[in-house]
Amino acid sequence: MEGYAVENERARFLTVDVQKGHFWHTVYGVDAGGAFHLLSEGRLETLEDIERKQAEFNVPDHCVALDCAFDTDACGRYAGFITGFP
Repeated sequence: MEGYAVENERARFLTVDVQKGHFWHTVYGVDAGGAFHLLSEGRLETLEDIERKQAEFNVPDHCVALDCAFDTDACGRYAGFITGFP
């Protein structure tokens, strides 16, 4: 996978914790042995920031996880954002 390399990488995930007015994210690469390697973590301000982080680390849509307990509307907007549905 392009960008930030993990030796023998088999998968890559972006997790996002939705907060009031911002988001916290992590990006992990998983190697062939099942070990997780932290590639990025930190605060994001907008839905567009999430999309940029996903693109920066080449994370497939089906490997993005959102914790929507705090703001289900934001999660719905993001899901529409990446799928093209309103």
